[in-house]
Amino acid sequence: IEQFICHNQPWRALPPKDLFQRHFSRTLKRLDLSHHQFKSSLNELTVLKALTHLNLTHNQLDDLDEAFRYLTCLESLKLGHNKFTKIPTCLLEMSNDHREKYLGQ
Repeated sequence: IEQFICHNQPWRALPPKDLFQRHFSRTLKRLDLSHHQFKSSLNELTVLKALTHLNLTHNQLDDLDEAFRYLTCLESLKLGHNKFTKIPTCLLEMSNDHREKYLGQ
Protein backbone atom coordinates (compact mmCIF):
# COMPACT_ATOMS: atom_id res chain seq x y z
CA ILE A 1 0.00 0.00 0.00
CA GLU A 2 1.41 3.37 -1.02
CA GLN A 3 -1.50 5.57 0.03
CA PHE A 4 -3.92 5.38 2.95
CA ILE A 5 -6.69 7.94 3.38
CA CYS A 6 -8.83 7.67 6.46
CA HIS A 7 -10.39 10.88 7.68
CA ASN A 8 -13.54 11.86 9.55
CA GLN A 9 -13.35 8.80 11.77
CA PRO A 10 -13.77 8.89 15.55
CA TRP A 11 -10.32 7.34 16.20
CA ARG A 12 -8.58 8.48 19.35
CA ALA A 13 -5.54 6.22 19.01
CA LEU A 14 -3.59 4.47 16.28
CA PRO A 15 -2.92 0.75 15.91
CA PRO A 16 0.27 -0.53 17.60
CA LYS A 17 3.63 0.61 16.23
CA ASP A 18 4.70 -2.93 15.32
CA LEU A 19 1.72 -3.22 12.94
CA PHE A 20 2.94 -0.16 11.03
CA GLN A 21 6.49 -1.51 11.04
CA ARG A 22 5.55 -4.94 9.70
CA HIS A 23 3.17 -3.83 6.96
CA PHE A 24 3.81 -0.23 5.94
CA SER A 25 7.27 0.98 7.00
CA ARG A 26 8.89 0.80 3.55
CA THR A 27 5.90 1.25 1.23
CA LEU A 28 3.46 3.85 2.58
CA LYS A 29 4.10 7.24 0.96
CA ARG A 30 0.89 9.20 1.57
CA LEU A 31 -1.14 9.12 4.77
CA ASP A 32 -4.21 11.21 5.58
CA LEU A 33 -5.37 10.99 9.19
CA SER A 34 -7.19 14.31 9.28
CA HIS A 35 -10.40 14.95 11.22
CA HIS A 36 -9.82 12.42 13.98
CA GLN A 37 -9.45 13.06 17.70
CA PHE A 38 -5.76 12.25 18.14
CA LYS A 39 -4.15 13.80 21.21
CA SER A 40 -0.94 11.77 21.60
CA SER A 41 2.41 12.53 19.96
CA LEU A 42 1.76 9.76 17.37
CA ASN A 43 4.96 7.81 17.97
CA GLU A 44 3.41 4.95 15.99
CA LEU A 45 3.94 6.87 12.74
CA THR A 46 7.69 7.33 13.19
CA VAL A 47 8.44 3.91 11.63
CA LEU A 48 6.98 4.99 8.27
CA LYS A 49 10.35 5.77 6.66
CA ALA A 50 9.01 6.07 3.07
CA LEU A 51 6.33 8.62 4.00
CA THR A 52 6.38 11.71 1.75
CA HIS A 53 2.98 13.29 2.54
CA LEU A 54 1.28 13.34 5.93
CA ASN A 55 -1.97 15.11 6.76
CA LEU A 56 -2.78 15.42 10.47
CA THR A 57 -5.07 18.46 10.27
CA HIS A 58 -8.16 18.82 12.45
CA ASN A 59 -7.04 16.73 15.42
CA GLN A 60 -6.25 17.62 19.04
CA LEU A 61 -2.44 17.45 18.78
CA ASP A 62 -0.24 19.75 20.84
CA ASP A 63 3.12 18.04 20.19
CA LEU A 64 4.80 15.44 17.97
CA ASP A 65 7.13 12.63 18.96
CA GLU A 66 10.83 13.55 18.73
CA ALA A 67 11.40 10.65 16.31
CA PHE A 68 9.46 12.54 13.61
CA ARG A 69 12.82 14.17 12.76
CA TYR A 70 13.89 10.85 11.22
CA LEU A 71 11.12 10.88 8.61
CA THR A 72 13.65 12.13 6.08
CA CYS A 73 11.51 11.50 2.99
CA LEU A 74 8.72 13.73 4.29
CA GLU A 75 7.98 16.55 1.83
CA SER A 76 4.56 17.71 2.98
CA LEU A 77 3.28 17.84 6.55
CA LYS A 78 -0.09 19.39 7.30
CA LEU A 79 -0.75 20.22 10.95
CA GLY A 80 -3.34 22.98 10.86
CA HIS A 81 -6.34 23.11 13.17
CA ASN A 82 -4.67 21.35 16.10
CA LYS A 83 -3.67 22.65 19.54
CA PHE A 84 -0.02 23.51 18.91
CA THR A 85 1.22 26.59 20.73
CA LYS A 86 4.69 26.39 19.16
CA ILE A 87 6.44 24.53 16.36
CA PRO A 88 7.43 21.08 17.66
CA THR A 89 11.18 20.79 18.27
CA CYS A 90 11.47 17.71 16.08
CA LEU A 91 10.37 19.73 13.04
CA LEU A 92 13.04 22.34 13.63
CA GLU A 93 15.64 19.57 13.77
CA MET A 94 14.57 17.78 10.58
CA SER A 95 17.21 17.32 7.93
CA ASN A 96 16.42 19.35 4.82
CA ASP A 97 18.36 17.22 2.29
CA HIS A 98 17.88 19.95 -0.34
CA ARG A 99 14.10 19.56 -0.21
CA GLU A 100 11.74 22.03 1.33
CA LYS A 101 9.50 20.86 4.16
CA TYR A 102 6.03 22.35 4.10
CA LEU A 103 3.85 22.91 7.09
CA GLY A 104 0.30 23.27 5.86
CA GLN A 105 -2.54 25.09 7.49
